[in-house]
Amino acid sequence: MHLMSGLALLILNIRFKTWQQIRGTAPGILYVVMFNGLFYVISHKMHPLPWEFNSKQMNRKTLTYYHLFIIMPLLILLFLANRPQSLLKKFTYVIKWTVGSSIIEFFGHKWHAISFYHNWKMRWSTLLYVQMYTFCQLFLVKPWVTLGLSFISTAYYYKRFILSSLRIKHFMY
Repeated sequence: MHLMSGLALLILNIRFKTWQQIRGTAPGILYVVMFNGLFYVISHKMHPLPWEFNSKQMNRKTLTYYHLFIIMPLLILLFLANRPQSLLKKFTYVIKWTVGSSIIEFFGHKWHAISFYHNWKMRWSTLLYVQMYTFCQLFLVKPWVTLGLSFISTAYYYKRFILSSLRIKHFMY
């Protein structure tokens, strides 16, 4: 599923010629990769993470890097290259992409391509998609505001899913 997702994103990016907008979208792409990577770095001692990718073709670390450096950039490039200009259209665009991403993740979870731990549920993934799609657009116009909001939300997710799980494990031993 992971390799097919990457291939599908690559084909869609080629079809829609999104590379022509790479200059305008690169900051948003780098922002998403940076914060996704930051979450992996600060929670590196946690195993499993709240979500883990599963594959018979790749080990977990390689698969995480594949998502971080291939899937996410292609996904965000496709999203940002085709974003509308009006506020209402941006809102519905984020909703459509969130619903689409959540459906794909739902089937990924159903087919065991992704596993959830530490009380992570689909609703958290959906919220994260709304945030990711909104923030990568916001980053292009208000980077400092977006960074501040991102640090706050990353700290929240870390506390909610990583620290609380570490406390439970520590308490049990």
